[in-house]
Amino acid sequence: MLNNRNTSSVSKRKWLARAVSVAAGCVLSVSPLMAFSKSDDSLHDRLPQALKDRGYITAVGDSYPPYRIVGGSGRISEGVETDLLKALEPMLGVEIRQALVAQLSSLLAGLSTGRYDLSTGPLRTTAERESRYDLIVWKNVELGFLYLNDGNPRMNTFQDLCGKTVAVATGASTEHFVETMSKRCEERNEKPIRKVGLPNQNSIVLAVQSGRADAAALQSSAGYYVQKQNPGHFRMVTDTKEDLGVSELGFVLDKDSALTPVLLEALQQLWASGQYDEIMAKWGLENSRLPEPKLNPSSSK
Repeated sequence: MLNNRNTSSVSKRKWLARAVSVAAGCVLSVSPLMAFSKSDDSLHDRLPQALKDRGYITAVGDSYPPYRIVGGSGRISEGVETDLLKALEPMLGVEIRQALVAQLSSLLAGLSTGRYDLSTGPLRTTAERESRYDLIVWKNVELGFLYLNDGNPRMNTFQDLCGKTVAVATGASTEHFVETMSKRCEERNEKPIRKVGLPNQNSIVLAVQSGRADAAALQSSAGYYVQKQNPGHFRMVTDTKEDLGVSELGFVLDKDSALTPVLLEALQQLWASGQYDEIMAKWGLENSRLPEPKLNPSSSK
């Protein structure tokens, strides 16, 4: 009978062989990005034994284009994070499977109970969140807002949102920005922003389409993606004059997870290889790049 280490090695070789076989039989549209890096045995060996025995890692997230794009099958089919995870698979020597969960609270609860191994996020890092979870930041965020381009009064700045109803995804980084902007409206003796919290990106865009909200607060990359998918229907606005600050967003794992240091080192290798920059450029996220991944940065401030 093989011992656990030998079983793990055999499992890893089988997985890598299958990956190479699949790659040989398919033409990958993003082959420069998906080119498998040389597997790092030390990373695989340092994975929690339960993950090595299982042979895969479960990464959970909601529908959030362009980060996670759900296909006709109802499953995540592509996106920024799909590309990142595919690039990490050969480094870790295990498959990374993406699971779709709609609610942030359910997602975080699944991490705490061990149902999921990590969330690809991108979730805004705060000291309070880092007290309960490990966050490995991999991008920053610029806020924007999206509204119907149908002849209504044009909104060109965040100040134009004062007194308006704005839909936000509950728990998203944009919620913090909207709350900050609403306080500034009141400081200027203008009406505060009426915030409508909804479960995810799809629901806030639908709120704008239905007239339930005047605008939807989005990360700029997500907003421009929605605008591109609906030519002439929406207008996306970003505004640097208010200087609302920049938030860092990242992967989320249970606090002190044994997977955390392994994933951090794998991401560092992804940066060093140039694949991170290529993936970000492919999705038009050059302005959101970070010079390196960081673990729990808010706790050290």
